[in-house]
Amino acid sequence: MGTGSGHDKPRQHDHGEPVAPAGLPYAYSGGRPVDLSDPSGLFAVIPVACGVACGGCAVCIGLLLRAWSDCRTAQCWASCAVNIIKSLPLWAQILCGALCVGCLACLIAFLERATLCGLAKNGQLVCCNHPRTCGKGDTCATASSKLLWRSCCLDARIAVGEICYGGIDPAHRVPILDELKGVLDCLADVAIKCHGEVPGRSVATGVACAV
Repeated sequence: MGTGSGHDKPRQHDHGEPVAPAGLPYAYSGGRPVDLSDPSGLFAVIPVACGVACGGCAVCIGLLLRAWSDCRTAQCWASCAVNIIKSLPLWAQILCGALCVGCLACLIAFLERATLCGLAKNGQLVCCNHPRTCGKGDTCATASSKLLWRSCCLDARIAVGEICYGGIDPAHRVPILDELKGVLDCLADVAIKCHGEVPGRSVATGVACAV
């Protein structure tokens, strides 16, 4: 007998979609139900696992620090650490080692992503703050230069969306589409001023006219 309730592996909810806060549809997917899919319902496993690993590692390190509180020299600290580790059961040694290795891997991944995100944002700052709007009075050289900056800004905006936010959400999609339109406009401008082509007769300008 049907109850109107759905069971989707780790999570359970009614009528197909989780209840979202007012004004925030699809909040469970960051407002991006198409870009972010989670068929297994385990999307949050990685951050939870990292939290557990770092929390467990902190407990292990805390025990060592507590034992070291009476030590005064580095040699004493090393001896205390060795004695504590040897006194632990094998399963505890393996568990503490695995937790700390897992925590270290999470920290490395976080720092790597933060570094890449910073580089992407710096690139966006440099490229997108440069004059890049093509105009009728531009020469061939000026239009070509603006096209390069437009393309650079487009690539930087896409990189920021992908690296820093895990995907291009609606808030970042609009400026990316505006930048793409600017690139196509500059392509048409360069085709006319640098190659004497009439818009619509070349592949590049044909795309620009079609869009």
